[in-house]
This record gives sequence, C-alpha cells and structure tokens, in this order.
Amino acid sequence: MDTLPFQRPITDFFCHNQECPDHGLKTKGNLKFQGFSDKRKTIRMVYCRTCKKSHSERKGTALSGVKLRYDKAISVFEHLREGVGQRAIGRLVKVDKDTVARLAYKAGKHAVLMHNELVEYSPKSREIQMDEKWAFIGKKKNQLSEEEKKVGNLGDRWDHVAQDAESRLILSLIPGKRTDQACIDLIKDVKERTRSRADIYFTSDEHPGYEKGIEINYGKKRRKKRKSKLKRNTHQLELWKEEEITVTPSALIQLPPELVYATVRKTRKGSRIVKVVQTLVFGAVMMLSFFLERSKASKTINTSFVERVNGTDRSQNARKRRKANFFSRKHEIHDLVGYFIGYSYNFCWTVRTLRKKKLDGSFRQNTPAMAAKLSDHIWSVAEWVTRPVKL
Repeated sequence: MDTLPFQRPITDFFCHNQECPDHGLKTKGNLKFQGFSDKRKTIRMVYCRTCKKSHSERKGTALSGVKLRYDKAISVFEHLREGVGQRAIGRLVKVDKDTVARLAYKAGKHAVLMHNELVEYSPKSREIQMDEKWAFIGKKKNQLSEEEKKVGNLGDRWDHVAQDAESRLILSLIPGKRTDQACIDLIKDVKERTRSRADIYFTSDEHPGYEKGIEINYGKKRRKKRKSKLKRNTHQLELWKEEEITVTPSALIQLPPELVYATVRKTRKGSRIVKVVQTLVFGAVMMLSFFLERSKASKTINTSFVERVNGTDRSQNARKRRKANFFSRKHEIHDLVGYFIGYSYNFCWTVRTLRKKKLDGSFRQNTPAMAAKLSDHIWSVAEWVTRPVKL
C-alpha cells in the first residue's frame, strides 16, 4: 500500500476548469474530496460544486500523469534535489534512468510555474546581485566540430542569476549562451518582480550585458530640443517649431536618480585573488553610501552572496558539478533541472546565515522565502512538488 506522508487540505486546491466562474480561486468553499482516481485509493478526486466537474488532486503538480508509486516518485525528487546523478538515482530508488529523466522534466516545468506564482512580487528586495555560472552540454566548447558549433545546442551553457543579497532569494534565472540579451532578459524579469521600483542597488561583475540591460529596462529616452525662436521678417513673424537634435544613443538614456549600479573586477594570480577593483557605474556616491548603510548584508561593493549561491547550486545539481563525470546531453533537461533546484532552493533550503537565535539559545532556521516574507515555514520537497499551479 502506498504511504502518503503529505496530504494537502482542500483549501490548497482550486478548480482547473477554465469555463468555471470559480476557476483558479482558492478557499471559495466550492470544492470537496469525492472518491479516488486509482485502484489503491491513494489519489483523491477534487469535485467542484460550481461547474460540477472533478479532477485529480495531482493535476497542476509535478506528479500529474505519474504512475510511479508516490513514495518512489518523492524519493526521486529528493535525490534529484540533493545533487545525485540521474543514473545513480535510478539505482538507489530502483527505477529506470529514463523514468528519472521524465520526472526531472516535470519537476522543472512545475518549478517555473511555482516561481511565477509564489515570487511574482518580492516587496522586500532592494539589493540585487547578478552573476553567471558556467556549465556545458554534451562537450566543452573547444571540442566542438564546425557543424556542432553551427547547431548551437552543444558547448557552453550559462546560468544568469539575480539574487536578493539580503534575503538570499533567487529572483530570476535565465539559462543560455553568455550574451547581452540574456542579461537584458534577466534585468527585465527583476524589474517585473519588483514592480518597476527604481530604488534598487545592483552589483555584478564587469560583463557589459548588465550595463546595457539596466539602460534598456530602467532608462528613459531624453530628447534635446532647440528653444523656440522668433524670426523677424518684413512681412510677418514666423515662429519656428522645435526641432529634435540627433544625439548619440548613450546621451539619450536617463536613469532614475535613486538607482545605483556598481561592478566588481577580481584579478587572480593562479588560484589567489590579488586585486579587487570596485567601480560605481550608475548613480551618485551619496546614494551608494545610503544603500550600503541600510543593507543587512553588504558593507562594501561585492558579489559574494550570488557567488555563494552559485557554489551551493553546483553542489546540489550534479549536471553543473566541476571536475566530475557529470554533464547534460540535452539543453532542455539541463535547464529544467536547473529551474527545479534553483527555484525550490528559495522555499526548501535553509541558509545558515539567515538563522535567528531564540531566547533559549537555540536557533530558528530560515529559508530565503521566509526571510523575504514570502513564506512562514520550511517547505519539504513533497510539499513543493505536490502544490497545484495554474496550467
């Protein structure tokens, strides 16, 4: 008999029927559990009193359409979350490696929808650190043939990450080639999740794509115009209309005065960092001092926290581990596993530096989502993958 260690209450569900007036609405009192969808009576059916339709409690979750036993499926997700390789998971859980790949695919698709719903708006985010993390698909770039280079699906694969430094919340993750467009898309996503607020302190390395991304997403076009002039004539007074003057693209950009962007360039000699150069790119020095003074994380310009989460991600994602015989052969599954591990990190992973000391001397563990006031408890992997989302 299947064991069900985690069963959601009826208030966590909603009607998936798009024609139903109560579609997507929770706690409306229109739902109830009615029967089961499997012979073992482990998967409950959710019935909507409004539209008279019913659906499985697994609809909209990472377990939708999965015939594998519940405990085995959850074990696959937990092993995947802890950085175990695909073939090793198959041996440990006693399932085929292709089954692991299918579950990983579902988990990644579900994680994207979860992140868009749970981190749609992050009101506490005010210090954003950005960085890129390298991996490869199939083979490294210098091993590619000319034909493989033209296809573009193999070789280097970069994760562009934007993290709230104070809460350690991963706001955005854009996988792909290391291009300016990826940085532009990253900052666009950050802007949407912070509701276009401009009082934000950005830091990154000196990759030029971030500077372009900030200009494109936060900059406003500034037009210089000639003043109106009176031209005296023997017959009439003619008022010249304002004429736009063509200027360089950089002169057209005007950024909000409260926005600050700074970069860090590290010079290495062997494995040691011998020099760090900090540069203020956008914003006033007074605003930079204000942001650093109010920050709960940073006392100087740095990218330490996003670099730390990149290291954590490598330890939790076998496909990105360095100096090990782990890598992805297809970029689709590579990206989806990255989404699952990266976005579930916000709710399921406790960060040691976020813990709070209690009166009795013990510590209360916190996740990034708890620090960002987006959750009130630590989520289990089972809770994450069984939460229904709109399709």
